[in-house]
Amino acid sequence: MNVPRIVGFLGVITTLMIGIGSNLSSMIDPGSLILVVGGIVGMLLLGGHNVGGMITAVFSSTADETVVRQAIEGYRMGRYYSMAAAAVALGIGSIIVLKELSDPGSIGPGLAIAILSTLYALLLGFVLFPGLQSGLENRLPESVPADDRFVPAALLTLVFCSVMTVAVFAVLTASFTTG
Repeated sequence: MNVPRIVGFLGVITTLMIGIGSNLSSMIDPGSLILVVGGIVGMLLLGGHNVGGMITAVFSSTADETVVRQAIEGYRMGRYYSMAAAAVALGIGSIIVLKELSDPGSIGPGLAIAILSTLYALLLGFVLFPGLQSGLENRLPESVPADDRFVPAALLTLVFCSVMTVAVFAVLTASFTTG
């Protein structure tokens, strides 16, 4: 791992911490984190990816080209799996919210799962995994072909998450204004 990558990682973390400010405790939900990370790791394992090898490739400068290529493919698929985890977590959180409409005090945990899980998945899929993938690609002697499927999949996930969020908030607004 070289100095620019460490500085880049610390820069991302610092930017997030400054943006979050004093609301850090509001941004941590263990259930959401388990749902997203467990879902992504489970999907990677189900897809036959070596998660340990992916982590080792990032931190080992002596990893051979085969391990690096497998890790690149793992992080590429991790980006897709993070979008699936975001959609599933948003659905689970939305179901919890809609189930608890009669008790407004119970809506918060469902919203936390819906929104924070989506945030965690997007941070992994659009911040961490592409950075790790790109760093590994730079270690190869030849360039890796771009993945043309990612942008349409990301747009589809963005549309789905947006529609689900608007629908949940519309139901919430309707239930509070009529009840």
